[in-house]
Amino acid sequence: MTITQGRNTLFAIFLAGLTTQVVAVILPYRAETIRDGEMLAVLTKLILVYSVHFGVMLGGVFARQQNTRGRVAAPAFVVAVVVTLAWNLLLAWRSIAFAAGAFNPLSEDSPDDLIAYLDSIADHSSFLVVGALAFFFAQEQRPASVSRAVRGRSKDFSNAEGGKV
Repeated sequence: MTITQGRNTLFAIFLAGLTTQVVAVILPYRAETIRDGEMLAVLTKLILVYSVHFGVMLGGVFARQQNTRGRVAAPAFVVAVVVTLAWNLLLAWRSIAFAAGAFNPLSEDSPDDLIAYLDSIADHSSFLVVGALAFFFAQEQRPASVSRAVRGRSKDFSNAEGGKV
């Protein structure tokens, strides 16, 4: 698994999570079970919840100038995917339940309830994905030519004052 493949996978999971929830909010709006302002409030909250995570990913993509063909250990990738899926599912299930409730006349679910859930869960669960995003999107790699040059040198470097580094 390359770093680029890992980044693409994590980005796809986040994009699918956000898209699923946006659809889950638009469906009740289209069915006229929630009003304009309620839909806007929930969509704004979803965008806010995902903004930092997408900011880290996009910042890593646009700031990238080094080689991204380095390999990532399979356990790191698996853990990153599992925690990313877990975080997105923690958010998405509630949005999906909200959408389903919009078609049930007995449901007392409201956009305010969904926003309160998103506020609480997003604030208290982002720790699940921060490490994985930092690892995959902020990881520095040296170009292969620099890596070969460094490997070819002696590990006994001296600084300007004659001491070993």
